[in-house]
Amino acid sequence: MKYVKNFESFKYDRQQKINEEFIFGALKGVLSKIFAGFGSAFKDMANDFKKMFDPEDPNSVKNIILTELKKALDGVKSKIKDKDVDEATIKGIISSISDDLLKLDTGMDKDIDSAIGKDKDAGAKKIAHAILIGLKEAKWPGIVGLLDPNKGKSGIKTNYKYSNVAFGKALEAGKDLISKKTIASKFINDFENDINNQIDKEFTEEEIKKVYDDAMKNAKQGGENEMTYDKVKDLYDKKTDVIYLLKDKTKEDWDKLSDEEKKKPSEKPASDIVGVKKINAINDQDTEESVTFLDKDNHPTIKKGYKQIIGPSEGEKVGGQEDLTKNLKDIKDKNPKGIENIDKISKLYLEPDKNKDKLDQIEKIIGGENAT
Repeated sequence: MKYVKNFESFKYDRQQKINEEFIFGALKGVLSKIFAGFGSAFKDMANDFKKMFDPEDPNSVKNIILTELKKALDGVKSKIKDKDVDEATIKGIISSISDDLLKLDTGMDKDIDSAIGKDKDAGAKKIAHAILIGLKEAKWPGIVGLLDPNKGKSGIKTNYKYSNVAFGKALEAGKDLISKKTIASKFINDFENDINNQIDKEFTEEEIKKVYDDAMKNAKQGGENEMTYDKVKDLYDKKTDVIYLLKDKTKEDWDKLSDEEKKKPSEKPASDIVGVKKINAINDQDTEESVTFLDKDNHPTIKKGYKQIIGPSEGEKVGGQEDLTKNLKDIKDKNPKGIENIDKISKLYLEPDKNKDKLDQIEKIIGGENAT
């Protein structure tokens, strides 16, 4: 796999190029030896997509991912019984598998791009990401979410029989290192045999096809109005106020509003559908938690996906603001001295109590009355 981002840097450098040895080398000691086999299975993913992907059969993406996962797990099992693999290493295996599948999810887009082309890979990437990290709309937690619900990106909680928690309990039956290795090897083998059935049951061929077709349809429509990482990053960098969908609201709800109602997103009925805030943080994983906003207590608790971002807020103008802007421009062009006087008057309004008498005089003049 040519392009992968490590966990700390993927948010900031989407083009970082590092090889699989760097990533899996981050697993120290003997564990890195085990996961050398796990990582190497995915290094030729681009070639696998070239050989195995069939645009007429979206489920071919599932077959690619599962084929590579099987090779990766076989690589792990082949190393477990090595004499220098200790108990601490064994205990960390399932957790490390879920971590490295997350890294794979983060870095595989470029492999898919190079294999089948950006013009026709939207559906393939959507399915590949869904298989690994889940898809909320399909009520599928993903392989990562099954192994560890806390690491899954779909928000779906599971009680999978081959989860990291179940693995820990299974190891408790081992009386010594040899027996724990046997338990670990069998557990991984059973997981490998079960995961295909689990996907078939929870993320069916029909659901995969629908997700694929929807992704391709959106891509063919040009995607001009669809939020991407680059578009959201631009809004973040510019500190732009952003309109986002509230919980349980949809783009269809927003589209039902009139153009005038959309111009005032902080007022009802729009405010029942959307919020308006600056983006506090983003990442490029395209999950339901990729965009973060601060709540009313300045805590980063509001999480959204790209598709829940409507776009930049144009700003709500108070009555007469547009006329005022135009008039100030005209005064600046025709009477520069007048701008200086307006500036002085505006400062009086910053402290209305202190300048009450002067403001009363100004307002009487504006209202057509003679000053006294």
